[in-house]
Amino acid sequence: MPSVYPGFDVRHYEDTLYRALHRYGFPSKARRRWRNKLNYRVRDFLGYMQPVAAQYWQLYLYHALLASDAVDRPDIWAMTILDRRWHFGERHWQFAPGKIEYQVRRALKGLNYLVMIEFEVFGNRRHLVNDASPRIEFALYGSSRTDPYTRTIDYGRVIAPHVQGLIWGRRPSRLQRTQFLGGDFNAPGVMLKPLTNFAGAVRYMVKPPYKGQLIHVRPDGGRRRYPWPGMPLLLHHLLFCNLCEYSYPDLTFAGGEGRAVLAEAKRLWLERAPVNLQRYAYPQQPFHRLELVSSPM
Repeated sequence: MPSVYPGFDVRHYEDTLYRALHRYGFPSKARRRWRNKLNYRVRDFLGYMQPVAAQYWQLYLYHALLASDAVDRPDIWAMTILDRRWHFGERHWQFAPGKIEYQVRRALKGLNYLVMIEFEVFGNRRHLVNDASPRIEFALYGSSRTDPYTRTIDYGRVIAPHVQGLIWGRRPSRLQRTQFLGGDFNAPGVMLKPLTNFAGAVRYMVKPPYKGQLIHVRPDGGRRRYPWPGMPLLLHHLLFCNLCEYSYPDLTFAGGEGRAVLAEAKRLWLERAPVNLQRYAYPQQPFHRLELVSSPM
């Protein structure tokens, strides 16, 4: 995670979604008002695919964390959890948030954490499933296709749900970490980083899939990630169609002391509204400049 994450360009992402919906059609399961106004009643719904909604949920989580004992302590870390069993291809949608939450809760039982499920889309990685053996393979985009002889099915570019958030107090034990298989290129299942910027960490864990990633393989065999801001409209449309039914609170969960923090954030959502929120500011406004005032829904 960058030391200071500035947020994302809401206006650009909103325009991208409008263009994707205009080209490929509006899904029937999305709210009809979103066809012409994606941020319709955004504070009420906090829809995961409403471009402005992330700013509201970030702010509610930020204030809830400030009111707790999780801030200003040395034993708090930014946490990322990876498990390649959660991955799937663009042509074989298999997102199961309930299973992800259950697995994380079971593995991190007894720890204090506040996390959210988010997505990474890899532009030059393909999701290959080999029927002959029950495992998932990965290959660089364009290097493999469905092979009837090896019974390998190519499901297209990799979409990788993962868990991002904060953990404080005790860290996961070695046994707890083994409950997650890790990601591509032998990435560990649980990664912890010292928290260097609290506001940036909250923003980083609460964001929509507004861009993807590209993997570059160096001559020495090393690999490096690069942002993929030019993700095709078809992929944006796919994500919108499959994720428009979820809200940010739907994809957020907590354990230990984090449960009280999440409950406080939901209370603020129901009772408070931000003042002077500049929806399209980029970089995003500092949280300390945004006050919450009473405004029941």
